[in-house]
Amino acid sequence: MSALAASRVLLLMGDTLSATKSYGFSRIAAQPSGVRFFGRVSTKSEPLTLANLGFKGEIKAGKGNEKNKLKLGVSTIEVPKRREKPVTPKETKVIKTKERVDVAALAPFAAKSFSELGLPPLLVERLEKEGYKVPTDVQAAAIPTILKDHDVVIQSYTGSGKTLAYLLPILSEVGPLGKDSDGHRARTDVEAVVVAPSRELGMQIVREVEKLLGPSDKRMVQQLVGGANKARQEEALKKNKPAIVVGTPGRIAEISASGKLRTHGCRFLVLDEVDELLAFNFREDMHRIVEHARGMKATELHGDLGKLARSTILKKLRNGDVRVLLTNELSARGLDIPECDLVVNLELPTDPIHYAHRAGRTGRLGRKGNVVTICEEQEVFVVRKMQKQLEVVIKPCQFAEGNLVVDEEE
Repeated sequence: MSALAASRVLLLMGDTLSATKSYGFSRIAAQPSGVRFFGRVSTKSEPLTLANLGFKGEIKAGKGNEKNKLKLGVSTIEVPKRREKPVTPKETKVIKTKERVDVAALAPFAAKSFSELGLPPLLVERLEKEGYKVPTDVQAAAIPTILKDHDVVIQSYTGSGKTLAYLLPILSEVGPLGKDSDGHRARTDVEAVVVAPSRELGMQIVREVEKLLGPSDKRMVQQLVGGANKARQEEALKKNKPAIVVGTPGRIAEISASGKLRTHGCRFLVLDEVDELLAFNFREDMHRIVEHARGMKATELHGDLGKLARSTILKKLRNGDVRVLLTNELSARGLDIPECDLVVNLELPTDPIHYAHRAGRTGRLGRKGNVVTICEEQEVFVVRKMQKQLEVVIKPCQFAEGNLVVDEEE
């Protein structure tokens, strides 16, 4: 059972309360390519016949009430006899030739420089130093859209600049080349995750980021790809504290499950070659990556809140706007959240009555619910005592690779 599977979660503590709010969102990058239309119409004044339209058939008139036979290749179609009226040249309509339409050229986002796309001056300067002066069509369309906090899908031909189309908006918000370049060192969380289906593509993306960051700041990006030493990658994560992580689904999910990679503060989530990443063989890994990156909205409930604030918080929890509520035992009394399917006791209840009050916040109106109690080894006897007094089964469990696993009964 996954520990993040609950739609409504209630976390209970003792009389003291210390909570932080976590918010997370993801962005998925991409954009449509240019479209061209072509038209070709003959302008010659000539009779309108089947031959002119491309049919190489013959029509023979029958006698009396016989039906005409129209022969087209190997097929024979019977057509009722009718009086044929020839079309004279004067009756032929002449249509002007349509010129092709280049949508990309007519688009209003056809920028002539990277500075027109809203990128920071330091990043534009680094691009010019590396030889990038004019953005491609896909970059001119995608970059401003991503900078406006839109989720996008990029579809374009190979070599059109799709990689920079999503890397530049990331670097404009994250790292020393971004808008907030003075305070970029203050953050220690991973802010961008780029997932690639192959090791080679992942390493190529890392080299592109390192080239833009420069030798002094290249540690801000970390590659997590399969086939490399996992222990060294985890050690580099702890030492360098990168803001951008690029890797393959299996390795990112594996390190994330072990708790060594925290992506709850992720601001950008990029799926490169998304058609391959959403295939069946990557499904479980991608589900874990997306769930960790999007985070869970949480709030707190305590005695210092007024009546209006308390009712607003409970309304958000019931509506699903908030998925986790952190509260103490006193504030939790009388809470009626029908769809709350998980209660977590962060501190051990003092007696069976308090345990019953806490557990009663879930499994209401005949619904199923789960109660997880966190305790230390020396407190296990208290749990067993409450189990005996309440005549309920409390199974021991533990976290293994990010999942809550129930131990087998002895």
